[in-house]
Amino acid sequence: MKRLLLLIALFGMLSCSSDSSEIIENEPEINFEVTLTPSAEFALVDKPFSIKVSSNFQIHEIKQIFENGSVSVGGDGESGAIDSQFETLHYQLPNTGLEKMNYVFTDINGKQVTKSIDVTVNRGDAVQITGLKINSFYNIHGTYDEQYAENDPERLADIIFAINKAFSWNFTNEDSNKGRWFVSEIYPNEEKLEFDLRDEQLFIAPYANFEVGIGDHDEGGIGSDLARDASGMTVNLYPLQSEKPSEVHIIKEDADVDITIFLEWPE
Repeated sequence: MKRLLLLIALFGMLSCSSDSSEIIENEPEINFEVTLTPSAEFALVDKPFSIKVSSNFQIHEIKQIFENGSVSVGGDGESGAIDSQFETLHYQLPNTGLEKMNYVFTDINGKQVTKSIDVTVNRGDAVQITGLKINSFYNIHGTYDEQYAENDPERLADIIFAINKAFSWNFTNEDSNKGRWFVSEIYPNEEKLEFDLRDEQLFIAPYANFEVGIGDHDEGGIGSDLARDASGMTVNLYPLQSEKPSEVHIIKEDADVDITIFLEWPE
């Protein structure tokens, strides 16, 4: 009888041990989760905009994926946590429309999760650049391609122009830097010197400034600066906010540059 009781007790102990082990083995794994919270319902052109990142594990790396590359920030070593300051993603978005932000987050244990958020960028009080007219530039109607004869239109400048302004896609800090914002098509042989830009949706904050560059495009992308250099090619909108002119001029007498920029101010 005692032997029977002992066997029953041992069986009970083994059963309990087996159940306990099974419970531990079947305990569900906690997933790495990330939540993105924008600072506003929508962003405004050239105005600071941020996205707050929160997660249930410490984050080792944040990477934003773009069509032609990525920007990332990470903690020390292979598993160090990022500084808390990087848990707020900072932007100054240059264009209106829908921007899809794509990210990959890695926690300190090496788990990854991908997240996306759609950000609508509205015009707000931004000024629209509606057109640009090149009235003159250095050596206009002169020879830029010397392999052609004096009466051959192929010798004339192949016009290309660009506009730079300050913006930021680098979420790691609140700074913005001036960069290439818009680049025109190439217009061979001075065939066109006045350009309607309304459909390009070029909006810029009324307190900001922008730079214009005009050039002669050659094969391989190497050509001549039709303003000789970049000095004197900046338009500052800040002092114009009261007057709100419909056009402004870039005049650079030493290089015979005269450019008209057409503007539309919000009502």
